[in-house]
Amino acid sequence: SSDLVRRRVRSAYRSGLSRAETARSLQYLMHEWPIPPFEKPKADRRFKSSLSRVWNEMRDEETAKTKAKKKAKK
Repeated sequence: SSDLVRRRVRSAYRSGLSRAETARSLQYLMHEWPIPPFEKPKADRRFKSSLSRVWNEMRDEETAKTKAKKKAKK
């Protein structure tokens, strides 16, 4: 489910994994959905794209938190 993917991406991000490393480490999640062999390449691209989008959201959240903390200290 998307919540599972989001939690795993958040965990990978906080562990310091890059986007590519996160995608490789979570590749096993692709087996959670029945994907016909002819759809595999397209599904793989979509999966990596979705992971990347979530990873970017995590990075943006962290950046916003850091900026907010810096403003609060002023």
